[in-house]
Amino acid sequence: MPAASWSVVALAALGIFAGANLAFQALVNTQLRAFVATPLRSSFVSYVGGTICCLILLAATRQSANVFDPAMRTNWWLWTGGIYGLVYLAIVIWLIPKLGAAPVLALVIAGQMVASLCFDHVGLFGILPRSIDLAKIVGVGCLVVGVFLIRR
Repeated sequence: MPAASWSVVALAALGIFAGANLAFQALVNTQLRAFVATPLRSSFVSYVGGTICCLILLAATRQSANVFDPAMRTNWWLWTGGIYGLVYLAIVIWLIPKLGAAPVLALVIAGQMVASLCFDHVGLFGILPRSIDLAKIVGVGCLVVGVFLIRR
């Protein structure tokens, strides 16, 4: 296999690994909810753990944790990334006991695809615009149908 093909495989594997991490995060925090009582409290513990891990990684890689000075000079909405993670995590923790992990994560993926198609279409946040076409719409439709098949 040519070197360029291997790099595509490696990038795809990283994307799959990231998705698997979302599944682990959802399941671990759903179990944590049994001990801390609510999705919001479970999300809080998760964020504290993530913050501690990030601080350790910053120290291990000799990167300064002083990100607030440069971040203060950005647009206010660039600070909202954690809010999206909190919304995701709290909703997933709440839904998994009701619907099961596979249907919930399939819905998450379908939601990511719908939003991503829209972001690509308009070139949101400076990304290269990519038009929505019939094949992409059918692909998202297949994901949604897949949710119903998984839930069956």
